[in-house]
Amino acid sequence: MEVVLYLGITVLSGFADAYGFRQASLIWSDGSPSASALARSAAGYATGMVLYWLALRFIQATGVMSASVQTLVWFTVTIIGVALLSGEFKQWDATAYVLAFVAISAVAGLLVKA
Repeated sequence: MEVVLYLGITVLSGFADAYGFRQASLIWSDGSPSASALARSAAGYATGMVLYWLALRFIQATGVMSASVQTLVWFTVTIIGVALLSGEFKQWDATAYVLAFVAISAVAGLLVKA
């Protein structure tokens, strides 16, 4: 049950951070800082951080203490979240999709190896 809670909360954390990254990309989009994009970015990061800390409680209850393993799961979710939230993946060509698959597979391999 702890693993399911960990994964669920990590997905929420990753998507909150992905939202923060997406909003951060808009802070300087008009040449001057956007206070609203900055606030939305900060809110995304803050939410993601709190959720990540909560997720760690559940994964550590299973005995997984490795920061590398914990971070790899979050990183994978976050990078997928950035691609989905930005919508840029819709313009990728076949090579980009293959590279994304290879990158996610490599991270999964690291998780299995760790």
